[in-house]
Order: sequence, then C-alpha cells, then structure tokens
Amino acid sequence: MRNRLIMSRQALMLAVVLAHGIPANAMTFKTVDDTLFLEGEIIDTDYVKFNAAFSKQIHKVTLLNSPGGDLWTGMALGRAIKSRGDVDTIVAGQCLSACATIFMGGKNRYFFPGLPLGAEAIGIHFPYEQTFGDAIPRVTAMSNLWFKTQSQDKLQPLLDHYHADLLTHGGGLFIFPQPLPPFNAPVLHCKDDLTVETCQPVENATALSIGVVTTEPPAQ
Repeated sequence: MRNRLIMSRQALMLAVVLAHGIPANAMTFKTVDDTLFLEGEIIDTDYVKFNAAFSKQIHKVTLLNSPGGDLWTGMALGRAIKSRGDVDTIVAGQCLSACATIFMGGKNRYFFPGLPLGAEAIGIHFPYEQTFGDAIPRVTAMSNLWFKTQSQDKLQPLLDHYHADLLTHGGGLFIFPQPLPPFNAPVLHCKDDLTVETCQPVENATALSIGVVTTEPPAQ
C-alpha cells in the first residue's frame, strides 16, 4: 500500500510540473519522498544546489525537461549519482545534452512509463564551443569516455560511426522509449535539428540495446 501511495504522489508531482512548466533558464530541485525532480537549464552553480538536495534518503532522480547546459556541472552531477551506487535515474521529458550525462550516472536507468509518444527523449552530442561551434577535443574525449563506460561499451559503435555529426550544432543521437513516427524507429541520428529532412533511423537499435537505459520501467 505504501509503495502505491508513493508512486501516486510522484505521478501527481510529475503531472503538475509537466503541465505548468518551469523556465528553462533556472534548474529547480524538488523532492517527493525518495525522489529528487530536476528541471531546467544546467548552470555552474547547480552543483551546490544539487548537493544540498541530494540527501541519503534520495534513491531516484527524475529528469524533467532540460535543454542541457554546462557540461562540467552535468558530469559532476552524474558522477555524484554514480558514486552513491544505489540511485536510479528516470527521464520524464526532453533530456538533452548535459542532461544526458546526468542521466547516465544512474544504477538503473529508464523512461518514466505512460507518457505520450514523443514526450520523452534523450539527446546525446559531443561538446562544442558555443560562440563559434568549434569542437573541444579534450572535453569531447572525456564525454565520450563517460558514455562508453556507463553504457558498458554498447553505445561506443554509434559514437564512433556518427562522430562528426555529434560535434555539429543541433546534430546528435535522439533516443525514444518507443519507435517514433514517421521514422518507425526509437533511435535517430540527426545531422541538424530533429526534423524529417535531417534525421535517419538507426537500424536495429533501441535505448536498451545501446546501453542508454538499463531496464524497462517498473510496473506501476
């Protein structure tokens, strides 16, 4: 009975946040029972706020809509989650760029169940300098190693194959929990923003098979 109560309270919290939204320029941290909800753009001061909210009672981190942001902070949050060893990460919205590095720190990683098709996505690309869009080799290598390690090498073939496009503004890998029309595939490779013209399905790939998620979502 308690487990069902916790799930219902978390689902209610999720519904409220998704319905009303939170400004993308302000990452927020909200706790419900054993779950910490994160939403918004990641900035360098968020590590301090995260540490204050990331108590020992937290066993799930749910990532709501985030366009990404500061890679170093995203990596720090992902590593903090990993170091605990008992924290699951859940995507319940658009989790892009540096947000994906946070997600990859979870022991168990999955999409929140029951949301509309297309409402949830994980976007992965390599870092680049924002003003001119130039690649940053040392930081790219660090990011590549994180995704390689956390996916248990399953993601590495795609990172290598699409390396050039992962360095372009708007380009990357977009991962969905289920096949997305009209592509009829859950993993897309895009040379620019997510459009029919610039994206192609990645054959025989799912979020689970490439190691981005580790499990299907638990039954509610």
